[in-house]
Amino acid sequence: MIYDEFKAKGATFKLEPRDINRWGSELLSGRMLNEAVSIFRFGTQLHPTDANLYDSLGEAQAKMGDRSQAIKNYRRSLALNPKNTNAVERLQALGMSEAR
Repeated sequence: MIYDEFKAKGATFKLEPRDINRWGSELLSGRMLNEAVSIFRFGTQLHPTDANLYDSLGEAQAKMGDRSQAIKNYRRSLALNPKNTNAVERLQALGMSEAR
């Protein structure tokens, strides 16, 4: 992967969670769902403790119709940030009466 190559060479290039989220959100708004899911998944690999990236990944997966993965990632987001009301609302919209 290109990012790994840069990192191996000691490059100072760094993708921040907010930049990844913005990139994925732009893809999502452009109806490029597969690409958005890939970017958000990449983001969660780089930043596994970022609740917002998991929330965005869940949103993209829900839009693709992948209910089970969306639920999984909204729950992960909520575990990382229990105050994430969006994840609670989205889980309820996906038919989950209990967020956890």
